[in-house]
Amino acid sequence: MVGGTEAFVSGESVFYMLAGRNQRNPRVDLRSEEGKEIVRRLIPDTDVIVENFKPGAMERLGFGYGYVREANAEIVYCSLTGFGPTGPYGDRPGQDMLIQALSGLAMQNGGSTPGPSLPLR
Repeated sequence: MVGGTEAFVSGESVFYMLAGRNQRNPRVDLRSEEGKEIVRRLIPDTDVIVENFKPGAMERLGFGYGYVREANAEIVYCSLTGFGPTGPYGDRPGQDMLIQALSGLAMQNGGSTPGPSLPLR
């Protein structure tokens, strides 16, 4: 019997197919004008935008909440940052390994060797 994490159909994870059903997840280069134009055309018909850039990056790219809301008043705009938009670390990047190290979680992992260790994936 195959466990759920090992279930694939034509090379695609069954979990991904279930969670992503009827969703489109385009990937574009927002640094290029071609990529920006693609996003501008998609926004009016988009339900949700989820981004996890460093705070302020979407504004610099021209896709801050104000622009997006003006183009589509019904859109859900979700900005995920490592430390939130304000506070002493608000302007810092924050990804998985960085948060694990700062929080002490990395110290809780590992084996018999001393020092922090990130979990293997």
